[in-house]
Amino acid sequence: MNVLKKQFYELNDYEVEKWRQFTGIDSNFPSPFFQYEFAQCLDNAQVDVYVYIWYENDVIIALLPLQFRNFGYKLLGFPHRLGEEMSDYFGILTDIKPSCFKGLMEACPVEFLKYSHLPALIYNSDNSEKVIASQIDLQNNDSSVYFNWLNTTNKKFYKDTLRRKRKLEEEVGEINYKFHSCNNDSLNELILNKRKQYLSTGVEDSLSDDWKRQVLQVLRRDFNNPKDSFHCVLSELYVGDQWLAFHFGIQCNGILQYWFPVYNPEFKKYAPGRLLLFKTIEQANINGIKIIDRGEGFSDSKKDTANVVHYMNKGEYTANTLRGYFNNFICAISWRLKHNKLR
Repeated sequence: MNVLKKQFYELNDYEVEKWRQFTGIDSNFPSPFFQYEFAQCLDNAQVDVYVYIWYENDVIIALLPLQFRNFGYKLLGFPHRLGEEMSDYFGILTDIKPSCFKGLMEACPVEFLKYSHLPALIYNSDNSEKVIASQIDLQNNDSSVYFNWLNTTNKKFYKDTLRRKRKLEEEVGEINYKFHSCNNDSLNELILNKRKQYLSTGVEDSLSDDWKRQVLQVLRRDFNNPKDSFHCVLSELYVGDQWLAFHFGIQCNGILQYWFPVYNPEFKKYAPGRLLLFKTIEQANINGIKIIDRGEGFSDSKKDTANVVHYMNKGEYTANTLRGYFNNFICAISWRLKHNKLR
């Protein structure tokens, strides 16, 4: 077995073709975050993306895309998973059935890797923490089946959402929804208000780094055509000329990754975030959505709507080398410093 390391832009046609094969609609890796285009977007945003490629008898059997956070980490040989905490999925891409994540990593020259969002249904990752994740399965695009299920299993929540919608229309005005908006200012408004939301709630700002905001802008610029298999989605909910909620996500293989939602706190009593999600579910059929993936975590808002629950692995891989143990030590020190600062 031969393992090559290439910068993303060095991949040849055969390697790109295998990447697409490993992440097709019927593969183990259909999520938008596994797609070649997501890595391409990061590369276009000046993120240092590279790929390990396993060859066996001139045939590619696996791919592992990673990134370096900065030049210092590159000197240390300390990579991060592709997209870091912007991505809700991570894994070694292959069409052979993976079993032990550690065993696969031992064939790779990477000496230390801290990971999360590794699907437990695909990988048996020893000594990893299991983190809950959720989805809304729309059963072949049929939103009526889903809403019937929700009305049966969580009737109070379902009826309360409809009541808030009626109340909003009576007290403020008609609701206007766009699944994919052409308004170029909406993404900037979403980013601004999402960061305000992080600040007001005391949650770590996942858009604080310039490159992360740049990734969203590149997605909007380069992957904005809903007719393409991989594309971004920018949804809007308005009442009159006042915004209620925005959502920015990515869609591929019938999966909408519900990524960055934000609502207007002035309309909090009407649950605008909920109303936006309900509208997205209602129009799933015409927009080719079979699954709305909510990612890791099981907040009340996710728990109230999820009809599929699964688990992700979270942990770290350390090779039995001096640099592997050194990078493990550096990672532990950085984690302690960061969390002491947040206290």
